[in-house]
Amino acid sequence: MKRALVLTLPIAALMPRAASAAPIGSITNSQTGLVMIPRGLSPNQGVQLIVWPSGGSPTQQWSLVPTEGRWFKIVNQGNGLCVGVGNSSTADGARIIQWPDDGNTSQQWRWLGDGPYRVLLNRNSGKVIGVSGGSPMQGTNLIQWHADGTPNQRWQLQ
Repeated sequence: MKRALVLTLPIAALMPRAASAAPIGSITNSQTGLVMIPRGLSPNQGVQLIVWPSGGSPTQQWSLVPTEGRWFKIVNQGNGLCVGVGNSSTADGARIIQWPDDGNTSQQWRWLGDGPYRVLLNRNSGKVIGVSGGSPMQGTNLIQWHADGTPNQRWQLQ
């Protein structure tokens, strides 16, 4: 007597999975309490990112869109541009800018550290986003720098 093996799966297992929503919010600096924005809330590519008081504009909102593994793109909700390192530089002091998504690893980031405020590590350079000179002033440029543990390099998505 032959027996047939019957495999039963819940119907939900056969259904395609919906894409999970990317986290969205403002990205706040630990040291300053200010948020990451494009200078002047500009919609233009290549514009330097700065820290500025939160005002609720869509251009002050970012989504973290997964790429692969723990890496993600940081996409501006007001203009659709991605956070990247200017000219894909690997140097300390390189500008953090917004640019159209080009798939480059200089536009890929991941969180490192524990707690509510963590560093944003760039996949291409291995460096992190910081506030230039550790300045507490609004309007200060964002740059990449080697991780040094200072609060100006710690961020939170809120």
